[in-house]
Parts: sequence; structure tokens; C-alpha cells
Amino acid sequence: MAFCTKCGAAADEGAALCPACAAAPQPQAYVPPQAAPADDTQKDINDNKVMAILSYFSLLVLIPWFAAPNSKFARFHARQGMKLLVVWVASWILSFLLSFIKVRGVYGLYSYTPGWVHTINWLISLAITVFAVLGIVKAAQGKFEAPPLLDKIPLFDK
Repeated sequence: MAFCTKCGAAADEGAALCPACAAAPQPQAYVPPQAAPADDTQKDINDNKVMAILSYFSLLVLIPWFAAPNSKFARFHARQGMKLLVVWVASWILSFLLSFIKVRGVYGLYSYTPGWVHTINWLISLAITVFAVLGIVKAAQGKFEAPPLLDKIPLFDK
């Protein structure tokens, strides 16, 4: 049995041309092309997806930061998680400082923090949560994409 060296189709021993592509078949065994070696990046992504997801859970970012220092995928998401952690700590400090704003109540008997302060704190917390969820989704999909606006923060970049 001969195989065409151009398309790999089987041809009869005495055939002058390949029945599939009309090239001259050679009397040698056909060796199918080897599959491309597994991409190291894809292996890194598959091996470190959990570490990348952990990066967006506040202080758990320290686990991939120290446990997977050689993984490009885990390191990328750990850097984004550290940025989010810094923003989260800054929001706590802002929330603490804004809590000192007091308004006198009825007849000046008591004071309270105005509602707009709580609204600002709530919106900041909501934004941080949305960015964390977007980061988790990107990490679970195996993508090297930062949540919006986090890639603009120059912290922890090489």
C-alpha cells in the first residue's frame, strides 16, 4: 500500500497518480503529522486557575502571591487582586474618615452621620465587588484580562 506524500490518501501500489489530489504516490509508509506540543501557557492556565480565582478574595490574594510565584497566569491575577485589595483598604480608610461627619438631629439632642455618606460607602463597596466578580470570571475563563480600570493603576506592575 502506498500513500500520497502530499495529502496522505491511500493509493494502489501500481497507481501513477493519487486518486485524491493527482500527485505521484510514494511507496513508503504514511506518517501522520505529530500533534503540536502542549502549549506551556495553556498548561499554566489549567494548573493555576484556582490560584487566579483566589486572587480576588481580599486577603486570600496572598495565597497565590506566595504559593505560585512562577506562574504567569496566577501572578497576573494576583497583581490585579493586590490592586483591588489596596483600593478596598483605601475605601475603608475613606469610610472611617467620612464617619466623622456628623449632623445635629432634632432639637440638637443627638448627632448622626448623614445618609449621603452611607450612600458613598455603599457605592464604593458595590464597585469593588463588581470588579472582583469580573476578575473571577476572567480568571475562570483562563484569560489574561484585568477588570476595568484596574489595569490603569500602576501598582505591582513590572
